[in-house]
Amino acid sequence: MGSKKILLVHLLFLLCLCGSAFYYYFYTKEIGQKQDTLLYYINISGKQRVLAQRIVFLSQLAATNQILKRNNYENFMELRSCINQLSMIHRALQDFVVSVVVHSQNN
Repeated sequence: MGSKKILLVHLLFLLCLCGSAFYYYFYTKEIGQKQDTLLYYINISGKQRVLAQRIVFLSQLAATNQILKRNNYENFMELRSCINQLSMIHRALQDFVVSVVVHSQNN
């Protein structure tokens, strides 16, 4: 009878241990996914800053070349590309902020 109680206690302990392991696994997996999402938005925020600096540089270069009557085609094409990328990143960040605000208001 005593050995059955010990076996039952061991089985109960093993069940609790397995349950805790599953909970920990799924919890850390969810945290990892949230971190990946946040890292993505942090990275595109950094890219947004770099693009903004590049746009200022290219604008100044284009203005200087225009005054000096130099060919500006490549600068204008790169400037247009940077502006388009910045616009797409800006929209993505806006959508992210709106989703975070809506999610926090629902909770």
